[in-house]
Amino acid sequence: MVEPRNSPVARAFAYQLVYRYLANLVAEANGDRQVRLPSLRDLARRLGVSVSTVQHAYQMLEGEGRIYAVAKSGYFADVAPQRIGQHPPLEDLLDSVHASASRPGLLAMHRSAPWPGAALGLPLTRQEREVQRQHPEITSGPLGEAELRRELALRYTQCAQQAWQADNVYLGTDLRAIIDLAFDALGVRGKTVLFTSPLSPMLLQALRRSGAKPCELPLDSSGQLDLARITRRLRLGSVALVVLSSTLNGAQGTVLPEEQRQALASLLNDHGTALLEDDDHADLCFTPVTPLRELVEPSQVLVCGSFARTIGAEAPYGYLLARAHATALRPRFLERGFHLPPLRQKAIARLYQRGAIQQSLPPLRARLQRNLAHVVQQLSDALDDCATLAMPAGGTGIWLHSRHGVAGREVYQRLLEQRILVAPGEMFSTAGHHQHSLRVACPVDGLGVPVRVLMALRKALRQGRG
Repeated sequence: MVEPRNSPVARAFAYQLVYRYLANLVAEANGDRQVRLPSLRDLARRLGVSVSTVQHAYQMLEGEGRIYAVAKSGYFADVAPQRIGQHPPLEDLLDSVHASASRPGLLAMHRSAPWPGAALGLPLTRQEREVQRQHPEITSGPLGEAELRRELALRYTQCAQQAWQADNVYLGTDLRAIIDLAFDALGVRGKTVLFTSPLSPMLLQALRRSGAKPCELPLDSSGQLDLARITRRLRLGSVALVVLSSTLNGAQGTVLPEEQRQALASLLNDHGTALLEDDDHADLCFTPVTPLRELVEPSQVLVCGSFARTIGAEAPYGYLLARAHATALRPRFLERGFHLPPLRQKAIARLYQRGAIQQSLPPLRARLQRNLAHVVQQLSDALDDCATLAMPAGGTGIWLHSRHGVAGREVYQRLLEQRILVAPGEMFSTAGHHQHSLRVACPVDGLGVPVRVLMALRKALRQGRG
């Protein structure tokens, strides 16, 4: 039986045909970021469907971040150069990096911890001994140690209007587990999640596991966002969640300018969109920056982070703060049943109570800033004709961008052959962005980048120019 042309089934089928047709046009784009797509009326006439059917297909592709609209000009394919069909998927790249990092004798320059040693490991151990003497049979609640949850709530409370309570805090074994539960509780499967990149590979993988539709907005080399594009995305009304750095973008080492953060907060408030704020690198920012959570309606905000950046490997636990969504979050955390060492949790709480963590941050930032300045000077001298870079606003690494469009994956592979591991920019994207960028970690010993790494990096960037 043939369905009438205007029946619901026929309209749905027509939409799918138009959607697939446009998706193929985007896939066939040659890398030019200004590939213009047919107008609504032209395509409707060509395919013999209604203008509203074409418009629906365009809006779905725009919501997925695959095309974008320009006022009075039409729609354009949003394709990163050489993205389609020429590189293995992100999962393969991450697997390659992780597998390479475990190879013996390899010089890992893709990431580093903030501290050269055990960080606050010794003070933490002392606190544990003291707590054990005071509480020989200590136990912990199912959502985490109450004392630690109170201390985290106090740490994040900056004013009465933005106050946090212990009941707003959830603890887990690590940040990865926390993010997975947050995405599950927010019900993002099948919905659009908008985020800026470069983004932590851990967050990118969590997004993929969640079943959400990723909508990626890349930051430029100075860390600025295309506000016009995020405005268009939010106006579509299909964005379920926005994932953003609270202050410091950990991969790129940049901070959104004040005016952009204010404008972004206004957009989120106007649309009532939920915000998941990645606060994991905020303590490594060199200058005070007002986090987005202080500018956005409190009920819309969730904040995630971990203790690993400031305390060290002895405290890998993650945490989530959320004033709303308790009816969804609490059952999932209770069902997951995290078993965190109660003694260590209480010891971390004591470090906060006694100001040990806050007192450790100024010398930590000063050390990082000195080390990064040294590395920036080294890289600038060695790569002046090959790459652009800038002094980071914080963090533990340098973001490089090839002056001549050399693919970061090629540089990554050439250095890997010499047993040197750096992070290609595409590792921080789901859509093939940042493919001409690299991240080089800053050695925390203050000695800078070894000469052989500088020479190998320079040679790989020059070879890529052909």
